[in-house]
Amino acid sequence: MNVYKERLVVLVASLISYFYVSMCLFHYCESRFRPEEGLADIGLLESLYFTTMTVSTVGYGDITAITIPGRVVVILLILASLMVLPGLISNTIEAFALQRAGGGSYGGLQPFVVICGTFENPVRFMDVLNSLLNRELSNNKLNIVFLARNEPSQTINTILSEVQFKNRVTYLQGSALDATDMERVKLRLAEAAFILPDRNAADLKQEDEHNTIRAWAFNDFAVDIPLFVYNLLPETETFQHKTTRATVCIDSLKQILIGYNCLYEGAGTLMVNLLQQSSPQSRYHEPWQAEYGDGSGNEVYSIPVNQMFVRQRFADISWYLFREFQVILFAVNAYVPQRACSHLLLNPGAYELGPRDQLLLIAQDMVYVQKVRKLTLEEYNKSAHLESNASVDNISSSFEPIELSNSEFNMNDTKTFTDRSGFPPIGDGILQIGQPDPPYVDARVPLCRLLQYPAVNIRASQVTDASHMKGHLLIATGCYNVFRLLCTLRSVHVSEDDFKPILFMCEREPTEEEFCGMAPFPMVYWILGNPRKKRDLLRAGVEGAEKVVVLDIPSGRDGGVEQGDFADSGAIMVSHLIHDIFHEKGQRKYVVVELVRRSHIKFLRPGTKRRAVSETAEAAVDEFLYAPVYAAGRTYHNSSVLDMFKLMCGVRYQNNVELDRLLGINPAYLSSIDAPAAYEGKTFSSLYRDLALRHGIIPIGLLRNADDPAMGNKLSFVVTNPPPSLLVRRKDKVYVLRAVNTEEVVEETVKDRGKGVENID
Repeated sequence: MNVYKERLVVLVASLISYFYVSMCLFHYCESRFRPEEGLADIGLLESLYFTTMTVSTVGYGDITAITIPGRVVVILLILASLMVLPGLISNTIEAFALQRAGGGSYGGLQPFVVICGTFENPVRFMDVLNSLLNRELSNNKLNIVFLARNEPSQTINTILSEVQFKNRVTYLQGSALDATDMERVKLRLAEAAFILPDRNAADLKQEDEHNTIRAWAFNDFAVDIPLFVYNLLPETETFQHKTTRATVCIDSLKQILIGYNCLYEGAGTLMVNLLQQSSPQSRYHEPWQAEYGDGSGNEVYSIPVNQMFVRQRFADISWYLFREFQVILFAVNAYVPQRACSHLLLNPGAYELGPRDQLLLIAQDMVYVQKVRKLTLEEYNKSAHLESNASVDNISSSFEPIELSNSEFNMNDTKTFTDRSGFPPIGDGILQIGQPDPPYVDARVPLCRLLQYPAVNIRASQVTDASHMKGHLLIATGCYNVFRLLCTLRSVHVSEDDFKPILFMCEREPTEEEFCGMAPFPMVYWILGNPRKKRDLLRAGVEGAEKVVVLDIPSGRDGGVEQGDFADSGAIMVSHLIHDIFHEKGQRKYVVVELVRRSHIKFLRPGTKRRAVSETAEAAVDEFLYAPVYAAGRTYHNSSVLDMFKLMCGVRYQNNVELDRLLGINPAYLSSIDAPAAYEGKTFSSLYRDLALRHGIIPIGLLRNADDPAMGNKLSFVVTNPPPSLLVRRKDKVYVLRAVNTEEVVEETVKDRGKGVENID
């Protein structure tokens, strides 16, 4: 129990005792010593009334003490109230004020987590609360203890006083380096601890360094609790491996998702929707919002494998769960007995589920997940009529719209690999598969396609006029800190159709260090120009570009990125200029815009049905989720991370490859395919069955085409976990988890990066 509650209990108990004793004494004296002639007895209720009036100094005079002992009791009553009650009341008020200012300590008995950071932004504060308290899968008794660097603002205090948070959230101000403050939050008893950075910090490196020290202090004080740290810079992770359960760099994840959004339209929206908690609305203004809203309500759940599914093939169970419950089994956290650890597998196909595995499901409600978990053998036998002619071991290749490789992939423990790979052949003999040297100390770099002989002259990749270029990816940016973005765009599993030239447009040249980070990647160029000027955009080939990305555009004359309410003004204005150019030419192209503030999404198309947006806000729904440009996958804001989303985006490290090989599983990635013509007008359920059982592919969503008169949408939109009865359309794209195989096993170990590497066809 914290100090405020303790003092409040003492005050209430003291008042009850005081009034009870005073009432009884007054009643006894007035009844025992009262003259009997002509006076009525005083009852208990009248005694309580008299005591209350006396203590409150009102004294109406309708009831008075007649006897001498009664008058003595009244005198003692008044003296006691003057000496005792003011001190108790003031102590309680001080404790309340201290708690409102972040003082006191946590005294709850329920399981809790500790979150350390700066919480000046109410929106960010609510994001944290909703992510931990509003999830259906979360522990209903979980409490949150904030160890904040700042005092709570009036808005934060208002949030804390709401009914749903009042008894579950404790806000304490203190330092993560002070053992006394760590004792106040009961850190040793916490279920987990999180350290969040200040994204508005003037010096990002210093902010990460301070959080690293905080992580070390937490680990020193409570070595056994799981510790999770969010970083602003990718190089910080190196210093936290030994003290944290997991570390995440926000900027790296942002670049990964933006890159994947460039490869597969709407993929970023699909994945972020799986993280963002939302519920379908009861009323929609246009038909497309109903489909999109139904899909955006899906989330990712993790449950132990039902024993009915043990030794069953993953693909068979995935189809069964979708058919019976509209739940997508898309991954499994498999237990590896040889290593005594668990390994996350995306769509492992013919993998047989084990008794200690964890299933990862996409579902709209926890009710369906519980049905899967509690499924009995009798219920399963009644409903499990899987097609006998469907075999994952003999995947058919007659499904023309989908090209699959029946080969197998294996690797040695090296960073560069020889022999011909089964990955899509790209490069005409000038590329190799390997891991690029990051511009910071970090060995966790995914496999990419790299130049065998990177350029050493910065001018070799400069373009002075790209107005003639066609089909390239134009990235308008304010800096060249794009290593993770390039890793995603040049990931080893990317097909030749998605392997496009990349042109960076910036107002300055890359530094030597920035150029070294870009040089190993093929078909990467840069051009000097101001994205705010139409002439420079045309010179950068915006008209011929297949896709355009707007990143980190400076908002002020000094070239700095503004952090206030107008932080996204530069990116928004450039986005409008690009759309104006496309409109003049009668073009419609895919534009991805990076925003700092989620509320600014609506300004990308300020004239789009403001009435619908305002009513959505009144319904207490995040309005940006229903903005057409967000539903179309053309914006990205924030990210909350899980390992499975990294794997979906092709971020696969050497340890992942080793465990895949140990289990005999080919790695799977998220990609998109055109809806097969044979399934036009057929249900999504039939498409799911064929993809899962005949081709080993798990579909998890659709990208519906734009300008459908029946739907009322002007842009394409994402549908996550479509209903089984939804009809597939000709122009739909299907988001799938599919394996990338290789044809031959690596036979040689190449220890020196860049030496002895056989070319890729």
